Amino acid sequence: MSRCLVFLLLLTSVLTAADTTKVAPNFYPNNVGAGAGVVTGLGISYRHWFRNTWGMQINVAPFLRNDKDQKTQMLSAGLAALKIFKQSRFVNLIGYAGVSGFYLFDSTAAVDGEPAVITRDEHFYVGCGPGLDIHFWRLSFNIMTGLAFTFTDQWEPGLTVSGETALYFTF
Repeated sequence: MSRCLVFLLLLTSVLTAADTTKVAPNFYPNNVGAGAGVVTGLGISYRHWFRNTWGMQINVAPFLRNDKDQKTQMLSAGLAALKIFKQSRFVNLIGYAGVSGFYLFDSTAAVDGEPAVITRDEHFYVGCGPGLDIHFWRLSFNIMTGLAFTFTDQWEPGLTVSGETALYFTF
């Protein structure tokens, strides 16, 4: 619990720090693409950069499969706050802090006297770290790493290394 409190205090101090830096005029603020990561979630991704070098990112991926013998429901969603620390022509040094959730429900019908199998899995992640945003033409590729607190469906916290990546079309 104390780790979570330290993380939240650190996150609050970073997010409330005053900054008057502006993004470069040739920098495109809207990004649409696909992303995957522990803290940011996976799926279709939208990222928006504001004029003061802050940004936000949302990822979502719903999946439904309903066959005769098997039913699967999966949802991954994540939300992250972003900050550009250093801008250059092709690469930005960024930081992120976010939260994501993963839910899986899988059931298989009983076959030949075998009982039905039901699998349920829930994970929640809270984390932060540094990253690189590499942009060229109208594409942006980013890779981020950091630390994340993991909470399972039994709410047993754990600490893990996070990895995040995404590819965007910018406009």
